[in-house]
Amino acid sequence: MRRARTLAALVAGAGLVLAPAARGQTVVVPPGIPAVDCWSQARTFDTLRNGPFAYCRKNLRYRPGALECFWIAERICWAFDPVSREWSQLHSPEQPIVFPCPVGPEPPVCPRLAGL
Repeated sequence: MRRARTLAALVAGAGLVLAPAARGQTVVVPPGIPAVDCWSQARTFDTLRNGPFAYCRKNLRYRPGALECFWIAERICWAFDPVSREWSQLHSPEQPIVFPCPVGPEPPVCPRLAGL
């Protein structure tokens, strides 16, 4: 919350850039600030047998060494909505990174919504 108030003070004194957000809303993104208040976060995929994984596999059949495993992340940024006057997080998917599936426990199959 303190970070949001600091950013709000910076927004008030700086020029504003309007950017489209999800569901057709417009949010205010201060120029130069997103690099400070944005980060990448890896998605995790849970399994009952082996716990959480930082990657998933594309096909049902698990083949170690095949280029079928994906690391999926999303970019998260704080943004101010001038209509509701609230801070919210914007999530946008990043390009998945494919790599050879390692030998070891089977990772979960990637969800269809991952866009693979």
